[in-house]
Amino acid sequence: MLKLRSIFLSSLSFVLVASTSAQTVYLYKDQNGASVISDFKSLDPRLKLVKSYTPVSPIQVLGPEHYNLASRRLDTRSTEFDQTIFNLADTFHLDRALIKAIVQIESSFDPQALSPKGAQGLMQLMPTTADSYNVSNPFDAHDNLRGGIAFFADLMRRYQNDVRLALAAYNAGETAVARYQGIPPFPETQAYVKYVLRLHKNYQRHPHTYS
Repeated sequence: MLKLRSIFLSSLSFVLVASTSAQTVYLYKDQNGASVISDFKSLDPRLKLVKSYTPVSPIQVLGPEHYNLASRRLDTRSTEFDQTIFNLADTFHLDRALIKAIVQIESSFDPQALSPKGAQGLMQLMPTTADSYNVSNPFDAHDNLRGGIAFFADLMRRYQNDVRLALAAYNAGETAVARYQGIPPFPETQAYVKYVLRLHKNYQRHPHTYS
């Protein structure tokens, strides 16, 4: 289980921290190999620094009260990861535009993204999910995308291609979707589903962005 070494971090509700002064997040491993996430640099000799990450894009400010025009805007960039995203989407028989929208909302196409909750990489995989899909290096773009897209494909199958439920489960977990028999009443999850779908439609209106 991930341990948070910061009261500030424990109050955060979503993927990445960003503000007018970007907040650095630190990922450590303790003596037992457990991950420790902190918003300050630790001097504890028992902790080994794995990486640190400072969000740089306003798109990375996620959460219901923080969604802004940047996170909803069509990202017309042809990113260096586009072809990998499209190839994997095709492999798993998923909508290219939808997968690109998920990647943009999750990490703004940043393979080094690290959340206070321990989510890592382009599609913000939690360590347990990464392990389940044999992602050996969550900060390797192809490895991360392969695992994340495979996971989403499994969710689509589980929910009989109901995109809203699959997105809700990707964000809040399958247990939460089962408990509430639908999209959980969590503001962050409801906002997540809303804005991924909105961005998806925006991409669909501009085929050159996902072909």
